Amino acid sequence: MHDTRELGIIVYGATGYTGKLVAEYLNNQYGVGGAVRWAMAGRSADKLAAVRDELGIATEIPLVVADASDPASIRDMVQRTRVIITTVGPYQ
Repeated sequence: MHDTRELGIIVYGATGYTGKLVAEYLNNQYGVGGAVRWAMAGRSADKLAAVRDELGIATEIPLVVADASDPASIRDMVQRTRVIITTVGPYQ
């Protein structure tokens, strides 16, 4: 069976401290055109773009807008990828 999903990994919560670390790691490991196609996700496209720029990640890395309070946006995100790494807080 061939998996037709667009992405291999989505980092959900990519604008937070831990999410930035994960995005930086994935960028260093896979970048653009690597073995795994990955994306950054969060509630705000503007914040995601700012973090992508701050970390020097190429604009070819997709940004996915999804909000835990919007089930449709979460469903759409889930359908696009094989794996979601969630770094959404708060942590206690």
